[in-house]
Amino acid sequence: MEAALDETLPLAEALLRVFDGALAWYLPPSAAQRGCLLIGTAAAEAVADTAVRERLAAGLRAFDQAFERRLRHAVQQGELPADADPAMLARVASALLHSTALRARRRTARGAARDGGGGRGAHLRCGGADKRLPEGSHDPLIN
Repeated sequence: MEAALDETLPLAEALLRVFDGALAWYLPPSAAQRGCLLIGTAAAEAVADTAVRERLAAGLRAFDQAFERRLRHAVQQGELPADADPAMLARVASALLHSTALRARRRTARGAARDGGGGRGAHLRCGGADKRLPEGSHDPLIN
């Protein structure tokens, strides 16, 4: 994830690289969709298992921290407004990544998963240009 969030790349490209990498794992071309073990399985098992709960918390923190570092850099470089909240935006980007993992388990097509909310959604929610879906269309990750 750190490599995908390369600070030499524009923010939008870095975010898309994170989500494309995740989708490559979640939706392998020659195997059943797997989603994310952390989000799909550890979250359920964390209720009854302290060790799993601690690993889940550490993993979620790692996602948030990686996104936050990149988003802070984007603010410093003027890619995001000076008053943007990198910590909050990082949690939003992480939530989109979690949602992408869950939606991948329902056999969402790779293109739909990528275009419907993942990296593009993170970029929009982090202050990118408004690229709404065409009127009358639907978000394939929601519908």
